[in-house]
Amino acid sequence: MIPTSGVPSEEDTKNTAPQAQISLLSPGPRLLLWILIILGILGSVTSAIIAFIRWNFAFSHYGPAVVWKWSAPAVIAGLISSMVWVTALILWIARRSHLALILPEGLVLQRGSRRIHYPWQQLRDLKLYVVQYGLAFIQWGERAVVSLMTLQGKRIRFSGPRDDLEDFTNVIKHYLYPRRLAEYRAALEARQIISFGPLQCSQDGLLYRKKRYPWDQLNSAKLDGGRLILSIKDGDKIEKIRIAARNIPNPDLCAQLITSIEY
Repeated sequence: MIPTSGVPSEEDTKNTAPQAQISLLSPGPRLLLWILIILGILGSVTSAIIAFIRWNFAFSHYGPAVVWKWSAPAVIAGLISSMVWVTALILWIARRSHLALILPEGLVLQRGSRRIHYPWQQLRDLKLYVVQYGLAFIQWGERAVVSLMTLQGKRIRFSGPRDDLEDFTNVIKHYLYPRRLAEYRAALEARQIISFGPLQCSQDGLLYRKKRYPWDQLNSAKLDGGRLILSIKDGDKIEKIRIAARNIPNPDLCAQLITSIEY
């Protein structure tokens, strides 16, 4: 169990300056809300002008009896447009304060006045992946996603611009990875097996696809091109093992742990 004494109070987190922060309102929904606001305002103004012109024309030519009949469609369209942009504006105001904050004590998700705190001890797997939109060699956009798994198995996701999320993720790694590396080393010293997806680490070496590789056969480990590449010495030959990083929880941490093993 995780000791609760190390978890700061909500008042403590409010008084601590964040090391980094990012909006939880991703670019897609943010752009959609602004489009609805702009189109709604344009629709309201246009409907008001049309309603006034039709009302004035009907009143001048046919009298007050038919004014409502002539202007009602534009008035109703204007009311609907106003409801659209007002609702979108309210949603944007409410969600612009939805933030993910990094504090020395942990990760904080802020939604308005409500804050959910996740101490670093409760956070486990970290992944950053990029979803690209396009056809063949033509790409028209991308979306970066950060995924964090808690000790209780809850997955935390938020998306945003790639550059912003890469910087945000690097700050998370600064706080999270040293703690996780210490836990992994302690587990190896206790002769426990650590699983990184299809790859397993133990005090005796690496296990991949039911084949064991002693630590003294490991030549290097690195992340390149979205893959974890392990170089294994087999006599005078070098065997390359390539594992897709998307299949490995904490691929950066896995590579750091493997390269830090003393053998």
